[in-house]
Amino acid sequence: MLLVGLLLPNAYAAQPPGRKSAAKFDAAQGVEGVEGGEGRVARMADKGWFRFDKVNLTDVTHLTVRVAPLTRGTFDIEVHLGAPDGPLMGTNFVACLSETDIKFGEFTIPVQPPAGIQTVYVVTRIAPKPLYKRDFPPPASGKLLDISWIDFRDNPLPASARAKPGKKNRKKVLFITTQTDHPWNTHMYSAVTELLAQNLNQISDVEAIVSPNYEWPRDSTLFRGVDAVVYYSGRAGDLLMEKHRAAFDRLMKAGVGFTALHYAAAATPQNGVYYMGYAGGWWNRPPGTLNTDPTTMQFVRPDHPILQGQSERPLTDEIYCNPQLGTGAEPLIQVPVSGKPEVVAWTLERPGGGRSYISTLGHSNDNWLNEPFRRLMLNGILWTIHHEPLPAPAPNITK
Repeated sequence: MLLVGLLLPNAYAAQPPGRKSAAKFDAAQGVEGVEGGEGRVARMADKGWFRFDKVNLTDVTHLTVRVAPLTRGTFDIEVHLGAPDGPLMGTNFVACLSETDIKFGEFTIPVQPPAGIQTVYVVTRIAPKPLYKRDFPPPASGKLLDISWIDFRDNPLPASARAKPGKKNRKKVLFITTQTDHPWNTHMYSAVTELLAQNLNQISDVEAIVSPNYEWPRDSTLFRGVDAVVYYSGRAGDLLMEKHRAAFDRLMKAGVGFTALHYAAAATPQNGVYYMGYAGGWWNRPPGTLNTDPTTMQFVRPDHPILQGQSERPLTDEIYCNPQLGTGAEPLIQVPVSGKPEVVAWTLERPGGGRSYISTLGHSNDNWLNEPFRRLMLNGILWTIHHEPLPAPAPNITK
């Protein structure tokens, strides 16, 4: 496809890590700069690309992309060095399976680029292997995605979301995520993790950080002084029991708090037997099932600190039915599904003083943008570090 975007001169000889508008590219092919839902965006065709010249990649460790699909399908977003087919710096997919999910969102991926001034290409294409084998015809317009901006970061969190320096004796919370594994606007692991960490960092005696690596930090020093570990991720039960069980066991025996949100509660039956000792329970299909019908939250322990300021209310989420709970798990919230109560949140007081909070809620990104829902999860995390809950509504909790 021919060049359709304008060539915009770069105002700087070397650009430090930071946010760059996708529409302010230096060159492009198969891309239009248009007015989208969030100002001027780069509208991408299949195999379209745009280029940033003279980007200083020294100390860059992560890329965050704000993007919206324009149609149903699975689309790859690739970042290359030097040419559209040059060395791959990082990649992620956007799988839009419903027209209701045509909206902007963000993802963050770890990268290991060479230091110094580089030319960076962003390429989009129809994925050769669509998610869930759900194949859709190419759009008549030829356009796949709108990209609003790309943030070149030296940390999984932007500076604005990190804890302010200076205060000592903070409770330290470490978030860990995994790669994208679900359709767009669901299981938005990196975006939700960033939001939760930003919210916790507005509390003066808490410091939330995010692992720079998927699954488990390569740098073990990140665990020094950690008070809690939080997974909003893929199947954390399988991941932890199969790959990191010994190290995870040491943390749990040391009294470190643990939170697993939504799919992070999942484990196969053979791993779930062991995961239950740390998490209090687990879910798998089978024996579990899924239900997405509207339901209502019901509080089993309305006096629990995690539920402070909450009210029983309607809920639309992906419900993990028939979770397997151990004898020490204490149900906190349940929802009725086909006349049967299904536990969707529970706590565990572990031997040695450690606490675990597990909620199988959190499928849709829309729920995470709801303040009472997000405060519920934040108070679960705070409970695991023996911290008082946030009030209702939390005055400093921002989107």
